[in-house]
Amino acid sequence: MNFEAKSWPETFTMESGPFGRCPQCNQGKLALDKAALKQRESKDSEDSHHIDAWEPDNEQGYFTAIFLCTEPNCSSPVMACGTYDVSRGKYDDPDTEQIFGPFYITNYRPDFFTPELPILPLPEECTPEISAALHQAWRIFWSDPGACANRIRASIELLLDHASIPQKKLHHRIEDYQTREPELGHLLMAIKWLGNAGSHSGAELNRSDILEAIPLLEEVLIEVFGKRRAKLRQRGAAMIQRHTSKKHDTAPISGTTSDGG
Repeated sequence: MNFEAKSWPETFTMESGPFGRCPQCNQGKLALDKAALKQRESKDSEDSHHIDAWEPDNEQGYFTAIFLCTEPNCSSPVMACGTYDVSRGKYDDPDTEQIFGPFYITNYRPDFFTPELPILPLPEECTPEISAALHQAWRIFWSDPGACANRIRASIELLLDHASIPQKKLHHRIEDYQTREPELGHLLMAIKWLGNAGSHSGAELNRSDILEAIPLLEEVLIEVFGKRRAKLRQRGAAMIQRHTSKKHDTAPISGTTSDGG
């Protein structure tokens, strides 16, 4: 598995390490260009400053940022925008705050990246239709997890089209597919429930829900288009054939002993 959920945090700070995946080279992660980060407090937040109970952690607003790929041979830029808020930090030792006073952390929550970040790199053999549906999912992953789940569901429908499963309700199509590929069908059924939630109004999904399903989708795509198990079986058969041939080549001639006597 290549996917790591920890590479896709809900928020980042000025001190966060690189995350995500570069959309240009698909290898490097994205590091914040601190000099290019811009933020502006919202009007409501500014208006609240006159309140007696106001604290720095009441502040919130909007930001724009540029990230750069960490691969030296790439360094491609990516633009991001979203919202921020301020939270009160915590010292390891509670008594330290009495000496130095409180400190505050600005938390940036992205809503949009351009170009969109590839949450999951797709196999080269993946069909254009499935690739398009998943790229649409990646584009709205940050701003609308429900719609993102809906596009992932659409990619499952397209995958079943690719597998020549007759048109009917998705649940029944997956059941048909399970008779052919039990393990992959089981994974598709799990992903389908995510898509169901994203397809019904009022259902609340977050990015963590999407990330939980991504490794399942990765496994299905690798097996369907990368043919990983088939390739492993071929490699195993070739190894057996080579070693069997060597055993026959070194076997003693009938009527002789292994020591030549």
